[in-house]
Amino acid sequence: MHLPDHILTLIIRHLSKQSSGADEAALQDWLAEDPAHKHAFDRVQRIWQNSENPLRYKIDVEAQWERFQQRHFSDINMQKHREAPRSGKVIWRYAAAVLLLLSVGISSLWFSGSTQYKTAAHERLLVHLGDGSELMLSENTRLSVPRTFNWFGRTLSLEGEALFQVAKNPEKPFEVFGPKTTTRVLGTAFRLRASETENSIVLSEGKVAYWANNGQDTLLLSPGQAATFEHNTLRKAFTETKNPDAWLTGSYTFENESLFNVLAALQDYYGFNLDVHELEAEVYCRFSGSFYQQTQKEAIEELALAMGMKYYWQANTLHLQKLNCK
Repeated sequence: MHLPDHILTLIIRHLSKQSSGADEAALQDWLAEDPAHKHAFDRVQRIWQNSENPLRYKIDVEAQWERFQQRHFSDINMQKHREAPRSGKVIWRYAAAVLLLLSVGISSLWFSGSTQYKTAAHERLLVHLGDGSELMLSENTRLSVPRTFNWFGRTLSLEGEALFQVAKNPEKPFEVFGPKTTTRVLGTAFRLRASETENSIVLSEGKVAYWANNGQDTLLLSPGQAATFEHNTLRKAFTETKNPDAWLTGSYTFENESLFNVLAALQDYYGFNLDVHELEAEVYCRFSGSFYQQTQKEAIEELALAMGMKYYWQANTLHLQKLNCK
């Protein structure tokens, strides 16, 4: 018989022990409606239970799913399935992959897999997730997204730095696991650093729960708040920067800020190296002004004009020679 998308999802959740109380109630109601429903459930369950031996060759998922439907659910209207809305096709594709992989015995291998993203020095990468969330990875960052992301939950692993814009879904909290900290959100925007040496979060909107993996208390953060995990201690603070998302947008506003901090912020956006050793304390003279998505050359030239700054470039490194900002 034809299994509706939502029923197939309920069965998969039940068999994988990922269903909620509401899921179980809905599944039981469906089973009680018609004896044929129990037969369809048993058929899927047998496929699930009989998957033992890993396959050693590649599989054409779409072609095998066509054969699977014809063999096990012969009265499915295939033309109707092909003409289903795009959202329905997506759901069927996921369900098809689950049942196919289980039926040929490679579920343990497939479900343990993930998609890996990696950025090099001075590189950024925009990642679109299946739930509608977006991540901008900063340089030297690794992101691991399970293949089952957004099926029964939304979890991923990050080592490095990223800006998150999380799609709201109260039923599926979004969790980011780092080497030393974990972040949980329902829908929000934040900037997260998660590594062995540096761990911090700055919240732009929404709310997040942030905790250390060593078992310390959880911090609840609101917009304008930040948190760090340093020296085995978790701390909450208000954000000091006026430009929490500027490294992504390129829009900066500085008020009486030290030149060193201004250059550090521009480094964050443009990705260049900085050498200020010739000027020592002079780089802490103050600057007020704004930048809005200028090119790297334009931003540095404007800053040089305002601060009386002499400089030169060597490869991707900015060397400061002189300042006249007193």
